[in-house]
Amino acid sequence: MDATGITFCYSSPYSLDSLSYQLKSRDNDLRYLFHLDPPCGMITFLICMFAVLLIASAMISLRAMRRNENLSQELQEDTGNKLPRKESILDIRPAYNCIHKHLKQTDVFQEKAKRTLWKERLEIEIMNSRISCINKLLRPEAPQSQWRKSRSPKVFYRDGNAIKA
Repeated sequence: MDATGITFCYSSPYSLDSLSYQLKSRDNDLRYLFHLDPPCGMITFLICMFAVLLIASAMISLRAMRRNENLSQELQEDTGNKLPRKESILDIRPAYNCIHKHLKQTDVFQEKAKRTLWKERLEIEIMNSRISCINKLLRPEAPQSQWRKSRSPKVFYRDGNAIKA
């Protein structure tokens, strides 16, 4: 390490001095690993390229992160505008209860009205049948048949005039 002249100078692990020290230290370690001379520029070039790549990827990821945060905030605002909040739902609840109660009462009324109509329809049918029976009884009978029932269900008689004719 004495060949490169690295001085130990950093106070914080995240400062620029620390970053330059880390780069010089890695450069020295790679030179020692590959048995290269101190003035070898290839390893230094590779280390610088890796550092540039690292910084560029960090910048790109930060930009993507900011864009994603902006998109997520926009989506949250859109959903906040489109979906009702809890307060507005609580405001709607009493009206819903009132409408629901009214619909139940209307349903009960309709059921009672259906039953009433059904009873009245049956009464009308009964009245129609009674009227038709009364009409049959009041209407003069059509020509009587030759055979008539007597009051006794077993005895039938025949009109004698119908046979002579």
